[in-house]
Amino acid sequence: MTDESTCSDGFAGNGMNGNLKRAVRGRIVNIAPLTSNALALVNNYALLNDKEKLAMAALSSNSLAEFLLLLIAISSYLNSSSAARVTTESSTEFIRTSCNTTTYPRLCYTSLSIHSSTIQTSPKLLANAALNVTLSSAKSTSTMLSTLSQTHGMKPREVSAMKDCVEELSDAVIELGKSMDEMSHARQSNFQSMIGDVQTWVSAALTDESTCSDGFAGKAMNGNLKTAVRGRIVNIAQLTSNALALINNYASDPEMLG
Repeated sequence: MTDESTCSDGFAGNGMNGNLKRAVRGRIVNIAPLTSNALALVNNYALLNDKEKLAMAALSSNSLAEFLLLLIAISSYLNSSSAARVTTESSTEFIRTSCNTTTYPRLCYTSLSIHSSTIQTSPKLLANAALNVTLSSAKSTSTMLSTLSQTHGMKPREVSAMKDCVEELSDAVIELGKSMDEMSHARQSNFQSMIGDVQTWVSAALTDESTCSDGFAGKAMNGNLKTAVRGRIVNIAQLTSNALALINNYASDPEMLG
């Protein structure tokens, strides 16, 4: 503080350039009060007893530790969010590219992209997800048709077609379920045998669905009933077709067991 006063005094008097004097002394005068305040705080600290000084040191240390932990948490969150975003983008792009090889790419992408976090970029998990979506749809439609088949007022032809369709869909559900179970036991040693069984079962399910749909063809069927049933069956058949295409893609690279 004495040094600052001595410096300021050196620019006193009329012999100094006015602009230079004002500029320098203005800065020095500003520094002096800050130094004075700092000295007062140091003096106050000196008056504290040892216990109070230790408490202040602990408080400062704790605050610093908490601040560092906060920074680490924020950094970790940002890094994980960035990594998750990159993973999601690569997964959805993988699904989109894979679905472009199917007969119904739009349905494929919309039905599977919601499972991107599970599928990631695995051909096996993609095929599994496609089978799972197809099986779920087949089960719900089978339940719906079972309920409709008990509705009164249907023509004998409609009742017969409905019962046949329920039976065909029940078979399809069993075949799709076997396919999923077999896929879960895929190993390098049994890959060709396993994938052959899966392809056979999924193809059989597709045939069952087509047979069900054919039963509702012709003008003898009630228009609303035919539209409702065939619409659901066509959707399942398209999902099954897509699943089979993705299974075939998986089969072309037996080393991709993950």
